Amino acid sequence: MLNNYNIKWIASLSLAMTLFRELAQILKRASLRGGTTKQSILIVLLCAGFLHNSFAQNFTAQADSVPAATDTIPYYPQQQTEQKIHPWRVAVIVSVVPVTVGGLYVYLQKAWWADQRVPFHFEDDLLYALNLDKAGHFVSGILVSTAFTDLYTFAGIKRKNAVWFGAGTSIVCSTIVEMRDAVAPYWGFSRFDELANILGAMYPVLQEKVSFFKNFNFKWSYSFTKPSYYMSLPENKNSIFLDDYERQNFWLTVDVARIFFPHKNHRKFPYFIDLAVGMSARDLSGANSHERNEKMGWREGYRECFIGFDLNLSKLKFTNTKVEHYARKYMNFYHLPSPNVRVEPNAKAGIW
Repeated sequence: MLNNYNIKWIASLSLAMTLFRELAQILKRASLRGGTTKQSILIVLLCAGFLHNSFAQNFTAQADSVPAATDTIPYYPQQQTEQKIHPWRVAVIVSVVPVTVGGLYVYLQKAWWADQRVPFHFEDDLLYALNLDKAGHFVSGILVSTAFTDLYTFAGIKRKNAVWFGAGTSIVCSTIVEMRDAVAPYWGFSRFDELANILGAMYPVLQEKVSFFKNFNFKWSYSFTKPSYYMSLPENKNSIFLDDYERQNFWLTVDVARIFFPHKNHRKFPYFIDLAVGMSARDLSGANSHERNEKMGWREGYRECFIGFDLNLSKLKFTNTKVEHYARKYMNFYHLPSPNVRVEPNAKAGIW
């Protein structure tokens, strides 16, 4: 039987589908005649505002029926199954998130999309940055999905629901970026980028549903001191640091201690040391084809692979405060320089 909450949820879902259908039409028309930055920003703010306002209205309706959770944070976080809605927290999220998303869009508008628009088109850049950009899309999808999941949980939504809403919001945000790329002259809608976005956004859901995958995490690191062939090219002088994949490393870490010694105190050495496998690249030009590299006389680039150790900050617990818990959690997305061995293209030990 449909109650008031279900009716409101169905109505909100229907309205959301209508909104995004209209968004697609607006973007399609804008790609044909060109659009202004203000119009694009308005579209993003409208979508973000609607999503969070809709969630706030629907989930606040459950506030009286859901028991409260304790504030205890276990060592290896086991999510609480019972929570209550916090209206003031919902209000903060509804207010802050659309502004943040809009601000990011403005930044990307200036950094990536300052050129004149072109008709909607696809561009599957399978040679660009030796596909390190796909790793970037995947890891950022995980980060954004996790952040929104924690925001929804902070507002009082049950973890099992929040992880799905976090993934969905991450996919919506990344799809908006891809749609804007689709009408940019030097980019395009990349189906493989979008696939990486979706897989990254869904990985926290997989970890929530299948606990074994919590032993495998993905991280990112950046070196401002590493020589960069990409940044030395005049064509790339105005690029932002995120475009320089030579200085970026992407890591898969394995929590060996949690796999083999689940009942040990992991705050003691060496239980907070994980195994890590990483990849990067050298001599990247930023071109998306061998022909352009050959024509311009640029280098082709090659991959670097690493294996070694990683410091798992989530295990270094000093206090029981929530602030420290979340600080460690999000700092742990960054791979701190650790002893590793570069195994490709030639063996070399070092700190990466």
